[in-house]
Amino acid sequence: HLRKYAFSLKVIEYMAAGLPVIITKDLQTTLIVEKYKCGEIVDYNEEAIAKAIVILFTNKNKYQEYVQNAIKCGRIFDWQVLLNQFYNEITKIL
Repeated sequence: HLRKYAFSLKVIEYMAAGLPVIITKDLQTTLIVEKYKCGEIVDYNEEAIAKAIVILFTNKNKYQEYVQNAIKCGRIFDWQVLLNQFYNEITKIL
C-alpha cells in the first residue's frame, strides 16, 4: 500500500494553476483536497472517476468554487512560503 502514503506534488501544482482535482480516496493528498475543498474525492474505480468528471463539467458553481479554493490552497503550498515558515520555526529554536 505504498500508494496510500504517496503525496503527489502534481496535485499541488494543478491546484496552484487553478485546476480542480479529482483524487482517489485513501491517499495523503486526499487530506489536502478535503480540507481545502478544491476537488472531488472518489473511489478507485472508473465509474467514480467518470461521475466526478461529469460533475466538474456540468456544475459551473461547484467548478468555480473548486477553482477559487485551489488557487488559495496553491498559495499556501508555495515553496517560498513554506521555506519561510520553516526558517522562522528553526530560528525560534536557535
